[in-house]
This record gives sequence, C-alpha cells and structure tokens, in this order.
Amino acid sequence: PLAAAIINGLGDVETLAVGFVLADDGNAGASPDRLVGDEYPGLLEMKCPSLETHVGYMLDPGSLVAEYRIQTQGQLWVCRDREWSDIMSYYPGFPAVIVRRREDEDVLKALDLHIPTFIQTMLLCQVSLQQRYGELRRERVTADARLESRRAAFDEFMDSPIGGVV
Repeated sequence: PLAAAIINGLGDVETLAVGFVLADDGNAGASPDRLVGDEYPGLLEMKCPSLETHVGYMLDPGSLVAEYRIQTQGQLWVCRDREWSDIMSYYPGFPAVIVRRREDEDVLKALDLHIPTFIQTMLLCQVSLQQRYGELRRERVTADARLESRRAAFDEFMDSPIGGVV
C-alpha cells in the first residue's frame, strides 16, 4: 500500500488496483499490481525487496528491468490495450526506482508463438486426465480451510506415539 501511495503521489496519474486480468480469449492471464491511466495507458509492477537488493537497483536500474523482463512483458502480452509497463522498486526511507519499458516485440512474438502451444498442451492433458479419472473438480481452498487442515494434521501428529515424544 505504501509503494502504491508513492506512485499515486508522483503526478496526476490515476492507478487502479486489479486482481487477475484475463487475455481476450480467456485462456491466459496476468496480475499486474496496477493499471495506469486511460489516455496513455500502462501497467505498474511494484517490488519491495530487501534493502541490499533495492540499493542494487538504485545503482543499476537496468538490473531491475532484467530481473522482471519476462513478467512485465507477459503482462503487456495479456493486457493488449496497455502500451508500457513501469517496474518500481521501493524500500522505506530510500528513493524509489522506477523504470518504464515499452513492448518488446521480440518477446511478444515469442509469447504469441509459445503460449497458445502451452495452452493447447494443457487442454490435451486435461482431456487425457478426464478420460482416465473422470470429471475433475476444482475446489477453491480458502486460507482458513488451509489453516484448519494444518491444525488438524498437527493435532493428529501430536496424538501419535511419535508426536507424544516431542
């Protein structure tokens, strides 16, 4: 939230927090931290690394771009209506590092080629699994359910002969 407040305070640019954005065909998606602007639209990806890493990005902003190049280009591939992506590194008390990257045509062409192939492979695997095991159900597991499951497993362990020794 603090990193986003810094971006919002840098100018007249409005940002919109988003969750998961689907590509036009609905088969792929990305989760940029913010959509930026409407007239000259872009994306924002925020990172809050360790102090050592942030100082490294301050000294060499290109390393920030290199570290997250595929992620940010993939977000631009999904969000076709966006023209650029800002990658921001933030550490409290230090200047933010913000680097803007435009679409990298070579990366986008590679994604155009490989993502549909990957999706097709996944769909074929899904069909194969359904033929072998029947209809697959996807259940959404909440954080509370996950925690309850862990507690139950811990209690079961503690009630076992081995757990009683610990």
